[in-house]
Amino acid sequence: MKMIKSILLAVFFTLPVFLFAHSPSSINLKYEKENDKEILKIDISHSVRNVERHYIESITIKVNGDEVEVLEYSKQKTESDHNVTVEMPGLQKGDVVEVEANCSRIGSRSAELKIE
Repeated sequence: MKMIKSILLAVFFTLPVFLFAHSPSSINLKYEKENDKEILKIDISHSVRNVERHYIESITIKVNGDEVEVLEYSKQKTESDHNVTVEMPGLQKGDVVEVEANCSRIGSRSAELKIE
């Protein structure tokens, strides 16, 4: 009986985390040259109520499968999204850039961009 109570309590206290936590809904990537700089624009849609408790915690950037940068955050920029611009010099035509965004509570989403 104690075990059943323990399980029910555990479910009761962890269920809200799963109900209100979610992975980013989308990631849009754009690579362009701006003022003699080559930049990667990362736009992550992630609607939250409180940007300090539920946010994009990290963004991992890989080029051709090799990790090149990990960006970490302690809050999200707005309640609807998290946008980042990263300088990415030296990318060549055919390179594949992969970006993975991780939620501070649960879930992640990734997107790829092939350099044209």
